[in-house]
Amino acid sequence: MQSIWIEDLKKAILKDSIQKDLEKYSFDEEWTVGDCEQSPLCQIIWGTIIAKYFNDKNPAEPFEFHINRNWMTVSNNETSYRFLFDVMNNPKHNVGRDNPYEYHLIGNFAPIPGNTNQKPSLQFIHRGCGERWELFLDYMHDNWDSFKMGFSFKEYIKMTCQDMYFANGKRKELNDSALIKELIMERGKIVSDRFMEIFNNPFEKFKALFDAVSWEEEYEIFFSDIDKTYMIIKYDDHVSFQRCGANDGSGEYNYDSLMELYQTESVDGICLEKDWDKITAIVADAMFDITDEEELADYKNWISARLEK
Repeated sequence: MQSIWIEDLKKAILKDSIQKDLEKYSFDEEWTVGDCEQSPLCQIIWGTIIAKYFNDKNPAEPFEFHINRNWMTVSNNETSYRFLFDVMNNPKHNVGRDNPYEYHLIGNFAPIPGNTNQKPSLQFIHRGCGERWELFLDYMHDNWDSFKMGFSFKEYIKMTCQDMYFANGKRKELNDSALIKELIMERGKIVSDRFMEIFNNPFEKFKALFDAVSWEEEYEIFFSDIDKTYMIIKYDDHVSFQRCGANDGSGEYNYDSLMELYQTESVDGICLEKDWDKITAIVADAMFDITDEEELADYKNWISARLEK
């Protein structure tokens, strides 16, 4: 299901109408409409951001994220981190009726430690804090070692984009409701921008082309400023980039991964990361242009129809 949710999310986000307005994404087909912190969208956003955080620190052992109804894990072959969500907004609705203009820091859009089963649960602790996220942050800070997350509280704050709540290593004392509301909006923009930057970066689009037609092995690639045609070939244990033509004139370069191919200068000085905007087409097995969204959709539908027969 995760791959289906991500594919649906990509289609929604890549539309111009939603590209700069993430809140227009529809939750109607997700698990619940009311509990947005438990939705695939929320978990995919945080899985993407946190996996990127760990991958930047340790690119040799890449992390991936996995979501389900109850928690999210971010892991590689050696390490696994579990996160929970479902920590309610604040203040609670009955308090809000009496104090409609009171603001506290909002915490339901922040993953919380989940490597151990806490007793009492963190949701119970948060309720005991009067649903006030700043008091809950204090509790997590004071009890961080008991969560056994394998990284520091300071790193947790950084990876979850909560830096603006702290100064000189201490949580800011915030009493001005207008300032608190401003910080909430500031953090929301930071989270949204960071996610969109990661989710829409050229390498993710480049990789998505190959994921979409994973059964193909050879791809021709064309550039606007070069007359030659180039080819990417996928093997079981590596990928290569070369000029199309005879082997002795191909200038073939071999790479362990798509990421290495994408980032490294290759034959004729081409670097896909640097020259991405010059690519005019990537063609799989000379059958269709996988940079053409409509043509790709038609081809995938044709494949699906054949598989159903």
